[in-house]
Amino acid sequence: MRCGIDRLVVLIGSLLDRDARDGGAYVFRNRTDKRIKVLCMDGQGVWLCVRRLHEGSSHFRQSVGGGHKNATV
Repeated sequence: MRCGIDRLVVLIGSLLDRDARDGGAYVFRNRTDKRIKVLCMDGQGVWLCVRRLHEGSSHFRQSVGGGHKNATV
């Protein structure tokens, strides 16, 4: 979860083979599901939202395809 905007954009391109500027929102999580980051690029700039859960955890489905172990499609 140390990645900033630039590194996350590179991960989207290299792991998902997508352009981060396509208008989609991309969600990244840590291994314990306690922290998530959401990256979205619009016509004006980049939104990066960070959420840290103090109790419980987020729920993601298992990753699919040959991508990164944390890549969810």
